Amino acid sequence: MKQAVPDPSHGLPAHERRAVRVYSVVLVVGTALCLAFLATVTLPADITLFARAVTRLGLGHSAGERLDSAAVVITLGGVHLLCLRTWWRGRRPAQGTSRA
Repeated sequence: MKQAVPDPSHGLPAHERRAVRVYSVVLVVGTALCLAFLATVTLPADITLFARAVTRLGLGHSAGERLDSAAVVITLGGVHLLCLRTWWRGRRPAQGTSRA
């Protein structure tokens, strides 16, 4: 049988416990809204922009179009690579520790 974990906010005054609970709800709702916006607006726009930029990198386009497209690919791709790297680093255990 699993033992109940004690409430870490038990030592706080009642008004502070309420504030922590309200903040937790605000944090969860805000995070959900941000993720929904990312999924419905940001990622589709980024994918469209990236795809259009990649198609304009080839021959048949002016040097200005190719430079503009290269800047988009480098900037947008770099930002997303940094985000993925940061996310990945937050998921692996720190050196010298194990998740057992």
